[in-house]
Amino acid sequence: MDFLTGMRVSSSGMTAQRTRMNAISSNIANVSTTKTPEGGPYRRKEVVFSAMPQQRNFGEILAGKVDNDIDRVQVVDIRPDRKGPVMRYEPNHPDANGRRLCGLS
Repeated sequence: MDFLTGMRVSSSGMTAQRTRMNAISSNIANVSTTKTPEGGPYRRKEVVFSAMPQQRNFGEILAGKVDNDIDRVQVVDIRPDRKGPVMRYEPNHPDANGRRLCGLS
């Protein structure tokens, strides 16, 4: 593996982790959000990664260089958590239901 291939692989990993950190930041910022534009409590975001074959540039293709063992990281999906909200007893909360519970992520 040459230097530039190593940099491309490292860069793909850093880009994927930046996306993950943005999702974590959003999760932390909305931990107490009980009402979203969609109507329910905030759902935690999960980032899904996948290993993808390293893209080759045109010069490498012409030279016939094939490195099948090298993969890069790619974000495949950002999906909401499928678990239900945690119901907490907060009788004075404006979004509490009839049993004085409100849903938090």
